[in-house]
Amino acid sequence: MVTTTPDSKRQANPVFLFFGKIPWTWVITFVYLAFLLVLPIAALITKAVSEPFDSFWKTATSPIAISSYEITFVTALAAATLNGIFGTLIAWVIVRYQFRGKRFLEAVVDLPFALPTAVAGITLATVYSDKGWIGSLLAPLGIKVAFTRLGLFVAMVFISLPFIVRTVQPVLTDLEKEIEEAAWSLGASQFQAFTKVILPPLMPSILTGIALGFSRAVGEYGSTVIIASNTPFRDLITPILIFQRLEQYDYVGATVIGAVMLAISFVSLLKPAACQPSAFLQPIISHSNPVNSFSRLIMDSIKTYGIIKYFFITDLDCPVFSPKFTAVSPGTHLFNLPIMLLSIYQLLL
Repeated sequence: MVTTTPDSKRQANPVFLFFGKIPWTWVITFVYLAFLLVLPIAALITKAVSEPFDSFWKTATSPIAISSYEITFVTALAAATLNGIFGTLIAWVIVRYQFRGKRFLEAVVDLPFALPTAVAGITLATVYSDKGWIGSLLAPLGIKVAFTRLGLFVAMVFISLPFIVRTVQPVLTDLEKEIEEAAWSLGASQFQAFTKVILPPLMPSILTGIALGFSRAVGEYGSTVIIASNTPFRDLITPILIFQRLEQYDYVGATVIGAVMLAISFVSLLKPAACQPSAFLQPIISHSNPVNSFSRLIMDSIKTYGIIKYFFITDLDCPVFSPKFTAVSPGTHLFNLPIMLLSIYQLLL
């Protein structure tokens, strides 16, 4: 007579055999990500889709929500793009030059990491106010920074700068200077050596840094709520709008707007993710012409924004300074739905 023990049953069970072969590192990773990312996002999406479609559409495409989407993503993209240029320049100076105060400069670059966002907002609002050190110089020129969309842009530039510098710096450190000198010895100018020898391997890290800075600027709240006036259709961003909905006990509205923001952020980050060498998506970096690759990234972002704007809104001249919105029902441009889907599919490929 053969007796079976619980251990033998477990060994014969294919489920235990499958999970028994998975390394503990994988199990810990999946469990950690599940509790940290998957479950909160799933709860957000579940709460949003539990609403009737008409109510969901009305909240997601309300004039104030559409305005906040545009202000948030356009301003964040502009701030990240500007930091992509000057952040690369700062990383170049830190890596290629030895000078006194280099460690102090690196500490200043990392300051937005350690500085509380509320403190950053108070500091920027004080410096760029009409009586501040910088604002007092701009006021006679008719330039107002604090409590405007320009102040919102400055705050996003401030908090996203370290992401570009610290992403580009390690790659630039690994680049051998002898390769650049070899290009010079072959007759290349400094501009040609930079654009054809140095820039191509730097482009993936630059675009990754821009993507990280963009995502950081999109979710910024602490500094923007202080330096901006938070006026609808002027400088009200989506995170502040969500908080205002929560203050009004409109939890469903806050969840719907948060789900839309999550979807747009996810789509906007798919393209920069393709810059990684091991990405499963089609790479967008062409080492032969990195300038065209960067232009293609910017144009894809503009194209995505244009698709969303055209599908949701009509009669919109200036959504930032003019509250002239006309929300469109889903059936009005229903014939444009296949075009929108094909365009988004084109962006993902």
